[in-house]
Amino acid sequence: LAHNDSLKTLHLSQCKINDEQCLALAQVLLMNKSLTELSLAGNTFGNQGTLSLCEAIETNTTLRTLSLIGAKATVKGLTGVKN
Repeated sequence: LAHNDSLKTLHLSQCKINDEQCLALAQVLLMNKSLTELSLAGNTFGNQGTLSLCEAIETNTTLRTLSLIGAKATVKGLTGVKN
């Protein structure tokens, strides 16, 4: 996934992704240059996972849509999200 250049949309909704797995996904997002939509709705990661995603999408230039609906993140975790 890190070097995939054809995948545009990835839905990982309700896969029970935790903070540790979310960190691994964030590291992939640092390198991926094709993904434009990622859904992580309904997963179990919290603030730590959300912050790692926020850091990754700061440098990712292709991701346009990130769905976190129903994730366990709180407002504290979402403070890393920039417009």
